[in-house]
Amino acid sequence: MIAIRNSVYCRKIFIPKYNDEEGRFVKGQHEPIVSEALFHEVQPTITTKTI
Repeated sequence: MIAIRNSVYCRKIFIPKYNDEEGRFVKGQHEPIVSEALFHEVQPTITTKTI
């Protein structure tokens, strides 16, 4: 199993803080590889396990 750590795989792109605007996630124009629900479901497992 490949660990999915990058939110781009679920169609979410992070736009960093710029001037007075806070950083935020936006919906990408590409098709997601994994669902957003699955992405968020596996994140606790990925962050607690190390290789």
